[in-house]
Amino acid sequence: MSQAPSPPRVTFAVLAYNQARFCESAVQGALEQEYPDLEVIASDDCSTDGTFERMKALVDEYSGPHRVRTCRTAANRGIAEHINAVLDAATGELVVLAAGDDVSEPDRTRCLADAWLRAGKPLVVYSAFSLIDEEGGPVKGSDVTPVAWLPGLGEADEKGIARLLLQNARWELPGLYGATACWNREVAARFGRLGSEVWYEDVAMTFRALMERRIGYVDRPLVRYRRHRASFTNLGPGMEGNAGDVAAAEHALATRWKRRLGHIEQMLVDLDTGSKLGLVNAETRDEVSAELRRIQRVTLARACWWDASLLERVRASYPTLRKWGTAEDVAWGVRRLLPMGAFVLAKQMKALLGQGSSTDRT
Repeated sequence: MSQAPSPPRVTFAVLAYNQARFCESAVQGALEQEYPDLEVIASDDCSTDGTFERMKALVDEYSGPHRVRTCRTAANRGIAEHINAVLDAATGELVVLAAGDDVSEPDRTRCLADAWLRAGKPLVVYSAFSLIDEEGGPVKGSDVTPVAWLPGLGEADEKGIARLLLQNARWELPGLYGATACWNREVAARFGRLGSEVWYEDVAMTFRALMERRIGYVDRPLVRYRRHRASFTNLGPGMEGNAGDVAAAEHALATRWKRRLGHIEQMLVDLDTGSKLGLVNAETRDEVSAELRRIQRVTLARACWWDASLLERVRASYPTLRKWGTAEDVAWGVRRLLPMGAFVLAKQMKALLGQGSSTDRT
């Protein structure tokens, strides 16, 4: 009978930036992990609101079995460089990441480590999560179900992997969230550090893991993911019809497109690395690379749309969408050939008409 593999040494890292209101719950969740060989790092990305001081106070008071310490960057470095710094500092074979505004269940580390061993030590393991509100109360019906495409990943042929990589490149691959992840530290050695312009590490890490054809998953919520106005997933207001809201939402969307450009560059680098490592063949590399270049052109046009004059949008950006974009991209551009003021007015009129129709029905 073969001997069961030994539990890995794990680093549990809480990454925070200006989250003084929530960070104590995140650190407490780390300190309460039920795992025998655990290093806990509370890392702050040069916050200005007292986050580091609150984290340090909890760590200084801790007298339990885990090895604990705090880290603080000398200057704000952004999510990718913060993660790189934590991976450099970690001593665990496996690194569990926790956001400074979320809460981890006590058995999170154990469940992730078990799944990692069962899956053959993949680059990344994710889990389901539940949503909590700003005060920590549960959001009803928020548990995330398992992703349908994941069980067949190990048996996927080259065409299947190409399809998944393309879906990931288009932001169409659902279900995996960086807030629930743990990473194999080998990832840094195999693919290199995350580029400084990467804002959504789960997209980058999933792209890498797909080429490996192995992703671990625990289909039980192990993280209470906090949704609040200042959270990273709530970038910018919605388009409620107010002129300020509409303009702010457009600029927030432009910020998202600009951030995606950094991801496209990272994917191109990682795709080349994956090809050199023999993880994907030349045909897959070329197909996915061509699609990434297409997406790059469209994303750049969207990101810079409102920075350009009306004439520049007509002469440069809009033809780019027509040549390289989808029908949806073209329609998006047509609606925004108007100056911002006229676009805002059109949005307001649409919102008013919608409210009137709703009133008529009731």
